[in-house]
Amino acid sequence: MALLLNRVTVRKGEVVYLPAGNIHSYLHGLGIEVLAASDNVLRGGLTPKHVDVPELLHVLDFRPLPVPFLRPSEPTDGVRVFQPDVPDFELVVIEPAGGSASFTPAGDALLLCTEGSFAVSSATGERVAAKGQSLYVSADEGEFTFTGNGTVFIATSNAAAESAVPLTNIAVGAPDA
Repeated sequence: MALLLNRVTVRKGEVVYLPAGNIHSYLHGLGIEVLAASDNVLRGGLTPKHVDVPELLHVLDFRPLPVPFLRPSEPTDGVRVFQPDVPDFELVVIEPAGGSASFTPAGDALLLCTEGSFAVSSATGERVAAKGQSLYVSADEGEFTFTGNGTVFIATSNAAAESAVPLTNIAVGAPDA
């Protein structure tokens, strides 16, 4: 199966968007993957766990695709927003050049710090997030200000998308951890 896959190198800062039915695998490095809520993730092999081959063949889309890089918008310095055409999620990358950046999530959000350390402040208080730490924040906290240096990923709902599309995911390339 691996010989039939389209090998894509995803470098730090690049994002790949895969619609439903696309098999994928990570060979090395750090990847941040965001998926829509689902209970039907299937294994395609390379594991001692059960692989349901008939169901896998039923759901996979075998049509070739161009490399599906997703381009960000940059609403402010140090903030890149990757919005696929689904309402399920968007991925925000915070890397403040001047040591500070602000962002208001569209809904509840998960924050993951992969490099450095940040003071994360909102209307309800302040917390510190360092490499390897995550925070859950509710939509009612409003705007967040990130003060520090490094990288924070935010997964939240995608207010910009107008219509739902079946199961999708995003994979982000990062340097080897």
